[in-house]
Amino acid sequence: LYAGMVVEPAPTYKVAVSVDCDACQEKEATLEKMILLKRHLVGAPFTQKFEALAQGAAQQGPVVTIPWRDSGEAVYVLTQNDPAQPQNYDRVCVVYSVDFPDETDRAMCRILLQQFAEQHRKIGAAPPVTFSEAKNPPLEIRPLVGAKQEGFVGYVSLTVFARHVDSTEKLAKKVDLCLAFRHYLHYHIKAAKTNLHMRMRRKVRGWLQVLNRAALASEAPREKKTISGRTFTRK
Repeated sequence: LYAGMVVEPAPTYKVAVSVDCDACQEKEATLEKMILLKRHLVGAPFTQKFEALAQGAAQQGPVVTIPWRDSGEAVYVLTQNDPAQPQNYDRVCVVYSVDFPDETDRAMCRILLQQFAEQHRKIGAAPPVTFSEAKNPPLEIRPLVGAKQEGFVGYVSLTVFARHVDSTEKLAKKVDLCLAFRHYLHYHIKAAKTNLHMRMRRKVRGWLQVLNRAALASEAPREKKTISGRTFTRK
């Protein structure tokens, strides 16, 4: 895909490509390659597994671990078989280890992932989704989980079948969605916090309006009169 473009990267960098703009014949296609460089690099394990699944050539193999963040978050991609037919590897499981540094984000993330696993049942064609707590990671990746991940929010597993990647468009879309899942989750956490803050501010404004309309009681003693109109003085 990047034949003839890869060059020696500068110090502290891992990948570098070089393009001769004057000699380039397909400028738009080359520009698209540059834009999708990270997508092609990080998405290569997904593409490889999904293509084999779509072609019916999926086989048992080692779990592919993709380091995602310096905090220890990672994505695990593995081929699984049908429990009823152990020789038939008909699905690819993608497991995300998820964590956030902020405690509020962690709490909201756990709720979102639990609801994510519940709501997928209402969509018939959606890939199955499961959520596992950090103390009980999925069996398939348990040997790969380090002690650093024991305090994570948890693990969310997506199972992709051949029907989900049986065309080039579907396959490319599934790869894009798998790569964007962490960003999708982060976006919804921030959106939920924004909505919560807006509701809190609206409620505070309502309380301030009530306080501003309230009449203060006078501290001076109130004059009391009898039924005939005379002033009543308590002695």
